[in-house]
Amino acid sequence: MLRQHRAELGLGPCMTALRKHHTVLIVDMASDDRWPQFTQMAMELGVRSLLSFQLFVQSENLGALNLYSTEVGAFTDDSVDIGTIVAQHAAV
Repeated sequence: MLRQHRAELGLGPCMTALRKHHTVLIVDMASDDRWPQFTQMAMELGVRSLLSFQLFVQSENLGALNLYSTEVGAFTDDSVDIGTIVAQHAAV
């Protein structure tokens, strides 16, 4: 459901991870103001935090790996480090 909304909006953390080539972390959807429509829809679905990684091979975008949580602050620095490794392997 959130993927459909993200596609309808054409923006959000996933698209930013793809276009800007960096990891996106939202600690608390309620206090993040970068994508107000996306965060509102996410909160309506019970999502409170998010971590999004770009998937790429030899500078070509394949997509993004998105992790969602119903808890605020669910993702730590370790989550980012481990997620980066998983995203690299998933892209291969």
